[in-house]
Amino acid sequence: MLYVCTRADIWSTQNKSYLGVTVHVIDNKNFERKSFVLCCKRFKFAHNFDKIAGVTNEVHTFYDVKIDKISETVTDNARNFSKAFNVFSMSLSDTNVNNDNDNFAEFPELKNSNEVNVETFPYFDKEATLVFKKVFHIWNLASRSTKASDEIEKVCGIKLTVPCATRWKSTFDALCGFSFFKEFIMVTKPIAVAIDILQGEKNCNLGAVLPTLYKVKNSVNDKTNLEFCNKLKECILSGFAKRFSKIMDLKSSTSLPYLMASISNPKFKLR
Repeated sequence: MLYVCTRADIWSTQNKSYLGVTVHVIDNKNFERKSFVLCCKRFKFAHNFDKIAGVTNEVHTFYDVKIDKISETVTDNARNFSKAFNVFSMSLSDTNVNNDNDNFAEFPELKNSNEVNVETFPYFDKEATLVFKKVFHIWNLASRSTKASDEIEKVCGIKLTVPCATRWKSTFDALCGFSFFKEFIMVTKPIAVAIDILQGEKNCNLGAVLPTLYKVKNSVNDKTNLEFCNKLKECILSGFAKRFSKIMDLKSSTSLPYLMASISNPKFKLR
């Protein structure tokens, strides 16, 4: 294999943290993508950026994944991961890299996943803020007290889905249990669908990014006759323009890798 792509993530469960690192390659014979797990190990104590850099580097070194063979390392947008790569990363064109060196600077340049923070969307006007405060109060009550959770399930006939700050689109999924959020759900659904596509394990690739972003933008823009969520629609479109302007500008150099990947993918048609 000429080059590989790695992915890294840290998550917590039952008061314990774990680091997972996977590697992804294109088979030279049949051009199929293959994925392998390099590690799933305990990550103890604070998730400091320098510790993330060191542990990830140890995993790469243990499996002899040389820096000059890693095209990208994909993570989420957590600040500790971003800082780890912003501080310790290096461009492959800057220097010749010796993977036997224990320098933390032996990191590929970071490629962040296109994470959309749904948690910021509710606060687009005063009325919505008041409504969401009440809903979050119910969620907090249900998550902190099993008695309250059982009582809510008894009265409503359903068990509430409580959002999780580290799970993408968890707010959208949780709101589906409230009928009065139908318009909010309708406006944000394209984003939720896009997140599911872009975090896919098997069928997601760089070529899917641009078509998915344009689909989200057009789908949100097509939402009309809104009674409550016009400001939300404006916030989403404004956020898209700010966050993805360089990628979605097809004349920019930043957009070129995404554009070439989309053109090379037979799933998408040139129009």
